[in-house]
Amino acid sequence: MIIDPHNVIHTVGDDPSVPDSAAQLVVDMDRGGVARCGVYCTDNQVVAEAVKKYPDRLWGMGWIIPSDFGACEELEKCLKVLKFKGLKLNMTKSQAVLRPNSVMNEIFAMLIDYDAVLLAHSTEGDHIFSMPYQFEQVAWAFPKLKIIMAHIGAPDDCEEAIRVATWNKNVYLGSHAAPGSVIRQAVKRAGAHKVILGTDWPYQDFEVEIKKMEMAVPDPADLKLVLGENTRRMFNFD
Repeated sequence: MIIDPHNVIHTVGDDPSVPDSAAQLVVDMDRGGVARCGVYCTDNQVVAEAVKKYPDRLWGMGWIIPSDFGACEELEKCLKVLKFKGLKLNMTKSQAVLRPNSVMNEIFAMLIDYDAVLLAHSTEGDHIFSMPYQFEQVAWAFPKLKIIMAHIGAPDDCEEAIRVATWNKNVYLGSHAAPGSVIRQAVKRAGAHKVILGTDWPYQDFEVEIKKMEMAVPDPADLKLVLGENTRRMFNFD
């Protein structure tokens, strides 16, 4: 079963170059053979409506600006009321730095309380806001927090990202934007149980990311892990 936790539903007018319909996402999932997807956008209610429409195909990942008044209340609503399964953070857009502090600690603790997952960018575009070593600081401070480091630090921080996932049992590596050579190294060094498919639809196609995984991870047992089994266990799907 192919399960992908990293995808975007855009609200109308948010970005006219990409689809804003959950229906289109499900069509593309069917074409790529993807069973379930995690989705987020800047409007949590839009995500909730999409999940309600496709409850067997989609699950919600919350979005907050940590420094905003009421951010923790919004996250609790996402987790408790809307039954989302995690939080998506792009640190540059979220106007925050990924590290333990008085604001972020409350967020991390809440995710643990609800057995929810933190999915956060670690890329060159987020430089200084979410470097791999900052993920490690969070992992040390909150060892029960399940963390997906999206993009494996691509393009310039892949080596450090793989080290952090290797040394910290609660840090996983999301594949989108990482080249096949990096994914091969991640599987070899951190282990296939630490690598997770991430397409970031609609910016990439499911077929492209799945094919990249198939080429980078030729062992069938390892491929089963990275294409879905790791995500299934992390998000507690039956």
